[in-house]
Amino acid sequence: MAADYTNFWHPSFIKLLDHIPERGMYSPYAYVTYQLESHDHAVQLGDGKTNSLLEGGSLEEAADELVQAIEHCNPDRHNGHGQKHTFDPNDVFASALEQLQTRQYDREHAYMRWQQWTHRKWGGPMPAAVALPSDNKWKLLIPNEMGDPIERALKPEAIRDLSDIIPMPDFSNSEKAAIGHYRKRRWSPERRLRYLSGKGL
Repeated sequence: MAADYTNFWHPSFIKLLDHIPERGMYSPYAYVTYQLESHDHAVQLGDGKTNSLLEGGSLEEAADELVQAIEHCNPDRHNGHGQKHTFDPNDVFASALEQLQTRQYDREHAYMRWQQWTHRKWGGPMPAAVALPSDNKWKLLIPNEMGDPIERALKPEAIRDLSDIIPMPDFSNSEKAAIGHYRKRRWSPERRLRYLSGKGL
């Protein structure tokens, strides 16, 4: 199937895309894959340095290799996780050709490295935006392409809408934390019933 990058990139990464040279099927990170009911099969064309298409290989050979990988799958392969598949070889072949002609392998690889880097920087997945209460009002932080949070102005109607959805933290609904507030843990229904029965209610 053709690569679909709709909502694929993190919003902070999008402005970097035009700065990443894309080689498509000739990328050293190129591969083809096919999803089956239990597991995927993939054939790597590149090794991170070169690509089989640059060394005389063809699109058809790569697509045929993917078909053969699925045909040869059996319970003795993949550490006992393989199985015989029922599949349409023509569909696999066509999917491989389409992937090689539509995927942005260099950009996908750069994006994967960027995600690893921002994950380390943030200590987890980097959010697209953070709504942060400050001085009894909401402010919005949006990470830039370097993963640094940049404060953005919120329109008054957006602040009003946000305040209707999320109450401003105070000691009645949250507990002070090193940065911001933590919401107080809500009681489970069982704990609330135990509390009420202990009060004789």
